[in-house]
Amino acid sequence: MLLLPSLVDIIILNMDIGFVFFVASLKKGHYRFQFTQFAWTHMALYLVVVQAHFIMNNIFEGMIWFFLPVSLVITNDIFAYICGITFGRTQLIKISPKKTVEGFVGAWVCTVFFGLVMTNILMRYKYFICPVKVRRSPNLTPEHIPERPNAPPIKPSACEAGDVMRCLSLYRR
Repeated sequence: MLLLPSLVDIIILNMDIGFVFFVASLKKGHYRFQFTQFAWTHMALYLVVVQAHFIMNNIFEGMIWFFLPVSLVITNDIFAYICGITFGRTQLIKISPKKTVEGFVGAWVCTVFFGLVMTNILMRYKYFICPVKVRRSPNLTPEHIPERPNAPPIKPSACEAGDVMRCLSLYRR
């Protein structure tokens, strides 16, 4: 039976090959620059890829894990502005003169209240709390391959021997 490598195996192999090429391309006198570029490239990739991976995993575990944090951040910003403009007197930090303690506290209280209310509302809908079930294709054996009207007959020896690729190639003709 033909065993195909998993996505993780392919990624690790590509990283190994990339590291070998990186080491092979090192030039004396340029080590600091080359390692800095190597580090920045990997950090940028990790920040983009890992964050995207975790966001997608959160969405697949239920939309509440994506929708609620995003809405809380937006709510916090809006109420910090509203409470700061309305009640703000005491400066919070010198770097940003328009930020006030009252805006900070008001945003915190409003965000906590909004979070409790929204969680209570969102938990009522199955769409937000139920994880997505990803359908995986079963092992392709002759019993699982759908019938096609004009398909040539299968040679039992190819399929029984576990040669899935050869068995599938008979269907593609």
